[in-house]
Amino acid sequence: LLHTAVGIGLTYYTIAGFFNTTTVTAGMGNLEIRHHPVPWFGNKKIKTSEIRQFYSKEKISQGKNGRGFTYEIYALLAGQKPKINILKGLQDAELALFIEQELERFLGIKDEPVPGEIPR
Repeated sequence: LLHTAVGIGLTYYTIAGFFNTTTVTAGMGNLEIRHHPVPWFGNKKIKTSEIRQFYSKEKISQGKNGRGFTYEIYALLAGQKPKINILKGLQDAELALFIEQELERFLGIKDEPVPGEIPR
């Protein structure tokens, strides 16, 4: 029974990985992150009034083919949760910086330096 459950879980994970896309929508007082068409955890809805800053960060992973780099975008929030992941697994630093810049521009957030972010 355990093996069947693990098999089903891995199959679902693989299907979601191949078919899902992530959509980030800003408007009407919310920033919404949605993974679709296969239902997946991680969908978020954040009030834009709680967002203080966006920043991009490089993630380094070590594999059998050497070091690999991916990029993530975070939002710094006011209140209890200091930061929240918006996007991860981006292959290009310039793309991460572009998305960060466009979110800040659209929401009227002035860009400020954050320790550990990708330098511009």
